[in-house]
Amino acid sequence: MDRTTLEKIIHAANLAPSGGNSQSWRFQVDGERLQVIALPEKDHAVMNFRGRATMVAHGAQLEIISVFSAAHGYHADIRTSMSPNLISTVTFTKKDIDDTAVSLAGMIDKRHSNRKPYRAEPLPKEDRDFIFSEGGRYADCRICVAEGENATSVARGLSVDSRLMFENRTLHTMFYHEIVWTREEEARRGGLFVPTMELDEKQSKPVRMLAKRPLAVLFKVFGLFKKIHHMNAQKSALSSAIVALATPDSDESFVHAGRTLMNIWLRSIRQGYAIQIMAGMPFLWQHLHGSEDPVLSSKEARLLDEHYELLRKGFGLAPDERVGMSFRIGKPLGDPLAVSHKRPPVVEWR
Repeated sequence: MDRTTLEKIIHAANLAPSGGNSQSWRFQVDGERLQVIALPEKDHAVMNFRGRATMVAHGAQLEIISVFSAAHGYHADIRTSMSPNLISTVTFTKKDIDDTAVSLAGMIDKRHSNRKPYRAEPLPKEDRDFIFSEGGRYADCRICVAEGENATSVARGLSVDSRLMFENRTLHTMFYHEIVWTREEEARRGGLFVPTMELDEKQSKPVRMLAKRPLAVLFKVFGLFKKIHHMNAQKSALSSAIVALATPDSDESFVHAGRTLMNIWLRSIRQGYAIQIMAGMPFLWQHLHGSEDPVLSSKEARLLDEHYELLRKGFGLAPDERVGMSFRIGKPLGDPLAVSHKRPPVVEWR
């Protein structure tokens, strides 16, 4: 494989989603061998319990590499090592161009989170079959689709993090460290650019004010954040479906969840649908029940547990299953107000 094709593959993989747009990875090239090296320390300490959010991002990168390679006449042989560090080594062999991969590869640079309202229309069977056609690839990653009343219930559960991130001091600090207000700041350090949250200049002013902790405490007394939770849940429920990728409590399964997510995302774009990731709450729940240093008060922990039960019931989760990833899908009512900027990939050529 020539260097130009390798550079294109790396550029495509660099477009993968990551927590807070942290781009928690680097690349290393030795001849025709490509290594994708995860950097979990760049992601959230709380939302990235055991580095699992980074594992999902890593899996999404591997799916992009596989699809993009197949579209250019190569098979990507991927070998992943989970310990001591998450590293995938990719070698390439020539093969016939895959027509399905060509159509999906054309969607890679069109993939963005879209937080616009969606049409509350059911997924037609033809679209559903195409979008979830690769769902059985991994035995440890089960697709759970919530629609109708179940979607309303899981939307309420998944949206509770929008309340906790203002009410809890640690999450409040983390949120305001993550968001960035200008494109210059985003290009310099990454983060969540405020307009990507579908907030225009006027709407972003109250969010900026709430960065002051005493104001946030005051508005908590008046129930503002309960109202924000309710509004976000209503908006999220107005979708074609809300989807969870259920996995066992196994690190490797989260890499598989990332690959499954990306395959679904590319197929969804191909059919005219958009996706919004809604994974903060499930990862916060894992941190609560797996960390020796939980950040939530006992009252906040009970609130989170109560809302996680809505996910268990709405998605039909088994007692030993975790939500490896969750998102809503639907036909968006417009393009995103803004999309995240991707910084150039960090690549070491040997």
